[in-house]
Amino acid sequence: MDLKTPREIKVTEENTKERIDLYLKKKLTGVSRSLIQEALKNGKILLNELMTSYKTIIKQGDSLKILEPLVAHSKIKLSPSSLPLSILYEDSDLIVVNKETSISIHPSLSEGGLGKTLVEALLTHCEKENLWQKERQISERPGVVHRLDKNTTGALVWAKNEKTLLHLQKQFKEKTNKREYLVLLEGEMKEKQILFESFLVRDTKNKTRFTSTQEKNKGGKWAKSLFKLETTYSSKYTLCSVTLHTGRTHQIRAQAKELGLPVLGDPLYNIKKTVSEVFSLRTRKLIEKLSRQMLHAKTLGFIHPRTETFLNFEAPLPEDFKTLLESFELHYKTMC
Repeated sequence: MDLKTPREIKVTEENTKERIDLYLKKKLTGVSRSLIQEALKNGKILLNELMTSYKTIIKQGDSLKILEPLVAHSKIKLSPSSLPLSILYEDSDLIVVNKETSISIHPSLSEGGLGKTLVEALLTHCEKENLWQKERQISERPGVVHRLDKNTTGALVWAKNEKTLLHLQKQFKEKTNKREYLVLLEGEMKEKQILFESFLVRDTKNKTRFTSTQEKNKGGKWAKSLFKLETTYSSKYTLCSVTLHTGRTHQIRAQAKELGLPVLGDPLYNIKKTVSEVFSLRTRKLIEKLSRQMLHAKTLGFIHPRTETFLNFEAPLPEDFKTLLESFELHYKTMC
């Protein structure tokens, strides 16, 4: 199914009592039910402007909006990639990398499936091991345990075999693993820590963005994060560590915006461009040049599926994040 623009379907049938996925399967020629279910799960299909489960029963008068093309993953082909990898750990079962900025985890239809991705680089790195040969033909994300946004950096684990993949995915789903981020927020966080809960709803005006809301009936996914204060800089910026209790798309970024402390440099959730003159010219220029969110997956811990030992990894900060923190610290030393 090739959708050039978002498409809306009105339910006009009387006495309709049918699951939304089954209804759409009849309406959309050539689109599988599993693909429809995945699109509903990821908020690519909305019911009356809200995300919903594929099990929802629709009724006459309902409006179904399809936000992007529904195309099977097999349409994307994985290609060899010479992308350099920053490997923190590797054995016969898995690889832990420190993901750099501007790198997507896997090819995306929304981006045309173009460009070098981390999955392609990892498969190329493990070429001699002939990993995921069958899956390469049917999926663009073989071995992917979890994801980081394209411009978010930090620790990420990738599985070399199905047994490892399933074991790690279970840990991430049940939150028995450890995930801690370092983030620079715009504004002053006055509390030492904030345990923040909300529902994340896909923005109908911008499908790449989510809205964090306290309203349960909006059809969003529940998200929970613990923000811990590390340092504040002249009451203008706050360095926080964030522990995830759930793992939703854009969780930290959307919740930080609702808190009134958007992530510094975030092009989706923080378009503010003015910089306080309290800082040095060098620091102001560093902030003004930011084109991505200052968000880094610093710590990753999990139980190794084969050895059953707990592994813990610390990913070094990327250069732009590190340089900005050093500039903040230099500002304080100069003031003293």
